[in-house]
Amino acid sequence: MLSGAAARLRHLAARARIVRFRARVRFVALAAHATVDLQIHPSVVLEDVPEIYVREGTHNRLVIGPRAVIGSLVRIELRGGELVMGDGADIRRLCRLNTQGTCRLGAEVLLSTGVHVHCSEHIAFDDWAIVGEFSTIADSNHLRTGVDQHVYHSSESAPIHIGRNVWIGAKVTIAKGVTIGDQCFIGANSVVTRDVEAWWLAAGIPAAPIKRLEQHDV
Repeated sequence: MLSGAAARLRHLAARARIVRFRARVRFVALAAHATVDLQIHPSVVLEDVPEIYVREGTHNRLVIGPRAVIGSLVRIELRGGELVMGDGADIRRLCRLNTQGTCRLGAEVLLSTGVHVHCSEHIAFDDWAIVGEFSTIADSNHLRTGVDQHVYHSSESAPIHIGRNVWIGAKVTIAKGVTIGDQCFIGANSVVTRDVEAWWLAAGIPAAPIKRLEQHDV
C-alpha cells in the first residue's frame, strides 16, 4: 500500500508523462507541417512517454480514452489517419501502432507485448478483445510487380474486424479483409486469411475451424 506522499509523487509523475507526451506530439507535428487532434483523458497511465511519428503534411486524430494504459517502448505512427483507444485499453510494451486509415480499439482491448498493427484502411477491435504477444494485424499487403516497379509501391487493402471477447494467441498473423466473430479463439502461430465465424476455435497455416465453442463449455 503506497503512503500518501508516495501516491502523490506517483500521480505527479504520471501527469508529467502526459504533459511530455502532449509536447512531443505538438513538436513532431509542427516539424512535419502536419496536424494531430490529440485527445487524452487525464486518467490515462503512460508507463513511459510513447515514441511518435507523424507523416509530413498529414491531418491526424489520436484519442486515448479513460483508464487506458500504454506501456514502455510503444511507438505510434500517424500517417494521415485516426487512432482511437477505448476505455481501459491496455497497450503493452514494444507495441507498434501504424495508422493511415481508421483504427479503433474498444473497451478493455489488450494488445500484448510486441503486437504490430498496420492500418491502411480500417481495423476495428470490439470490446474485450485480446491479442497475444508478437502478433501482426495488417489490413494491406504488397503485390508482385514487374522489374521496373518497386514492390513497396504496389499494395491493396481491405478492412479487418476483430469481434467481442476474442482471444488471439501469440505470434498470430491476421491478413487483410478478415472478420473474426465474437467469442472466437485463434491458436498461437496461426495465419488467418479467411473469416472465422463467431464461437469457433481456429488454428493453423492457413487457419481453419477446429471446434465449435459452446456456451455450456465455459
